[in-house]
Amino acid sequence: MKKLIGLLGMMVLMTVCFAQKRPGTLDVMGTAKFKKSSLDGVVIEVFKDGVPYTETESNYDGSFEFTLVGEGNYIVKAFKEGYHDRYMLFSTHVGEKGYKSKSYDFDLLFYSNEKDAPAKSLEIPVISYDDDKRNFEYSEML
Repeated sequence: MKKLIGLLGMMVLMTVCFAQKRPGTLDVMGTAKFKKSSLDGVVIEVFKDGVPYTETESNYDGSFEFTLVGEGNYIVKAFKEGYHDRYMLFSTHVGEKGYKSKSYDFDLLFYSNEKDAPAKSLEIPVISYDDDKRNFEYSEML
């Protein structure tokens, strides 16, 4: 009888835990590039709601990754000496339905300080959740 009561108690606890809305994660994977070549040693700083969140650096092949947990506004700053700084804004607000783990993969293009960067290099892409497509994608440029 004690085992049955203990088992029922555990089942109720598990039901409560799974019923709560758990925050999703967004795995961000990128490749830093200059022209058509990969760019290593790019520092990527991530801020959540204005507070430092995480930092990483691009590998020898330009690849980098980080994970955003829960809903929030994340600013990503990527920089390397000799190149213009790049910024992105990730909004992980997804509304009532919530979301399970997702990923976002992109190329982050850099421009040399030696030449004037094109106007598009100053734009800040906003990546947000599209509820109709149930996916993260560019929503606008700031």
